[in-house]
Amino acid sequence: SEMCIRDSINAEYGGTTQCSMALVPRSGKEFSSKKYWDNFFELRQDSFEWYGEYEQMKSVWTSEVELDDKVLVVGCGNSEASGHMYDHGFHNLTNIDFVESVVQEMRHLNASREGMTWEVMDMTATSFQDREFHVVFDKGAMDALFASDSEEHTAAADRMIAEVKRVSSKYFCVTLAQQHIVDKMVESFCVEGWELSIHQLDPESFSSGSPLSPFVFVAKRLGQDEPQPLNSVTFHPAGAESDILEEAQVVDTVIGLQNLSSTRHKLAGKLSVDDMVRIELFDSGSNSDMPRYVLTVADLGREGAAGSCGVFIVPQGKQQEWQFVSDEGIRQLVDQISMTRLVVVAMQPSHSYDCLLYTSDAADEEDSVDLGGRRIIKKKKKKK
Repeated sequence: SEMCIRDSINAEYGGTTQCSMALVPRSGKEFSSKKYWDNFFELRQDSFEWYGEYEQMKSVWTSEVELDDKVLVVGCGNSEASGHMYDHGFHNLTNIDFVESVVQEMRHLNASREGMTWEVMDMTATSFQDREFHVVFDKGAMDALFASDSEEHTAAADRMIAEVKRVSSKYFCVTLAQQHIVDKMVESFCVEGWELSIHQLDPESFSSGSPLSPFVFVAKRLGQDEPQPLNSVTFHPAGAESDILEEAQVVDTVIGLQNLSSTRHKLAGKLSVDDMVRIELFDSGSNSDMPRYVLTVADLGREGAAGSCGVFIVPQGKQQEWQFVSDEGIRQLVDQISMTRLVVVAMQPSHSYDCLLYTSDAADEEDSVDLGGRRIIKKKKKKK
């Protein structure tokens, strides 16, 4: 999980300058360190939106929050999110951070936004009154505080969640949704008196430089007359209809989408010679828990024929042969075919397939063999 965050930060910075590399934490523990954030804001003066711009989450925000709601922004840093919210009509904003220099800077930069306040405060132990706010807005603060599932970080996350529940009735949390974060959110808010919903922000709206895209977790305190969800979460996938997930399904669903995002990011660039990506494709119309296809993607390590990408379909009955299941065997296949990128497709024996003429040994008796779009025409022997 620590590496996922570091990869995202490296991708955003580009990792090209001494200053940018100094900003990347050496370990997950540094994310919750005041000393690290003091140094971060001293070295990086401009705003840093590694969790996306306000516009990318505005539709979720405006559907959950009223213009006159009193909002507490925790771990505000030098993000421009509060300023954008204010300019869109959310004027009752209180921002807190434990780094005094960044609070002073943001107070100065936003002096013209009347009514918006900035305070130096620890978000795990605030001085606010019970239920003083309608909403707590968190854009990456929980991820920074709960950077790993260590005992120390877990205790800090529990203190923060306790404060969120004490001072407000709704928690709007923008997060990279690593597994321990998802587990903690489900554990804390799939409880009596609260309901939890999860929104996947549109991955296409984020920079292709980041391997992960954020989610929004919205936890709401229920009124006495509101029905209590029974061990379930409302999930809103990007570009699709919402669904009700059981608690046990939440982690697999969210982590699966993050793995997909990470894989897409990886495949958008060049794979190292010793690196391969395996993708399992399942048949939504089948009851089988086995994938229908297993794809292995490997790069040649040099330019192949016109920067080409090829698809090799493993002949039926040979899926378990060394050539097609071992990394070394597939690497030899990539070298032999000599395309820049090769996708090796194995069809699993637990499924049935139509049109196997060119993907089985039966092709030996035919006039041609199709190797993933490359049809090899066999010369017929002349009769004597």
